[in-house]
Amino acid sequence: NLDQGPGEQIGEASKMEFLKSLFGGGGGGELSAGAVVPDWVEALPRGVEALAIARLLLEMAHADGDFDDAERKQLSDDLAHEFQLDADQASKLFDLAEAKFSDQVEFSSLILQLKAKCSVEERAEILRLLWKVAYADGKLNDFEFALVRRMAAMLYVEGPALGVARRKALEELGFDPETPAGADPVALS
Repeated sequence: NLDQGPGEQIGEASKMEFLKSLFGGGGGGELSAGAVVPDWVEALPRGVEALAIARLLLEMAHADGDFDDAERKQLSDDLAHEFQLDADQASKLFDLAEAKFSDQVEFSSLILQLKAKCSVEERAEILRLLWKVAYADGKLNDFEFALVRRMAAMLYVEGPALGVARRKALEELGFDPETPAGADPVALS
């Protein structure tokens, strides 16, 4: 869960201000040119953070050029679970992130700033969510694999931590956690 880990030293207020700064401020602040963070997002527990993570998850979901219902459901479910949102809140947040997807800052800028502010454990949790979206449709294409590896490198989460995040994601989805990296997952019997 993204609430846990040594990253707590940043403090919730500082994290929220940092994430608001990624999108140009809060309280009607800009997500990007002309896009406004609605008050209802700021009213959610960790709402701006959830919106930032949703942006990365959407990037992964679109990596193979086919954002299907399985990936859409996985993304929405993960937002609800990780940020303790009800189904309606998660759906609204997802819809906002999707509507602003093409207007958002380039994901590499977002990742570099997250790398600077989040602990290694928090960054590994972000990668776990990215792996879950990549594997949600039961297959992993080369674009998805390359993108998650690129994001991992940019977040400085590599080696064992990256493997643990991938195995956790596979297990949470009901796939064999020992599936070789880059291969399509095998369902557990």
